[in-house]
Amino acid sequence: MKKIGFVLFVILIVAGLIVMTSMDSEKQVKSKKDDNIVFVYGPGGPFGPMEELAKHFSKGKGIQVQVIA
Repeated sequence: MKKIGFVLFVILIVAGLIVMTSMDSEKQVKSKKDDNIVFVYGPGGPFGPMEELAKHFSKGKGIQVQVIA
């Protein structure tokens, strides 16, 4: 009798986990018009090199990078 109770307990736990993960996957982020922009937040330090790297990345990947110091 204890084995049946344990098996039912495990089945309930697994079913609960499946339901919880399926609920999470239904929450999707709505797309914004700024999807192709990467915002880089810096400490306010070396702004010049960060801007230069952002330009190189944008040219190579085709994704706009906006550096905010």
